[in-house]
Amino acid sequence: MNLSDMTPQQIMKLPDHLFGNRFIVGIEISESLADTYWDIAETALPDYAVLWSFGWELWNSGVTFANFRLALGDQLPTTTGQMDGLTPLLSGVGNQGSEPRAIQFGIDPLSQQFNCKTLINAQGRRPILEMTNPGQSNVEVRCLFVFSSLPKAVPDEFVRML
Repeated sequence: MNLSDMTPQQIMKLPDHLFGNRFIVGIEISESLADTYWDIAETALPDYAVLWSFGWELWNSGVTFANFRLALGDQLPTTTGQMDGLTPLLSGVGNQGSEPRAIQFGIDPLSQQFNCKTLINAQGRRPILEMTNPGQSNVEVRCLFVFSSLPKAVPDEFVRML
């Protein structure tokens, strides 16, 4: 059955195996000088993407906290003000404050992975990573995401279940 008459929120209620191929998107920054740095993923997301899981690996050799933020955009920002104007990739994740929120980390290496099934209104934009290095340390941030698009059609029996 064609799903063009269903909203993305209705489609999200379908069983996971109907969502098709998943793809991995990664972004990474590794810097040792005090400053703010950005990276943008090479892969543009579909209009509506499903985020299935994400994870990060963080390393900071210094004695002060570093932080990073995640957003969606069309081009690489060059200022924190530009980053402030972007749509957060993970709304509500990070320190209290304006979106996209900062995720702070200290000197211990940290790897975390999260599983989810979250609808992302990406509209063809790409994930962007911003990392702030407070200085006097080597800081590395690696983020991996597993996405898929929404299915366009599924067997009729699955739509009757909704």
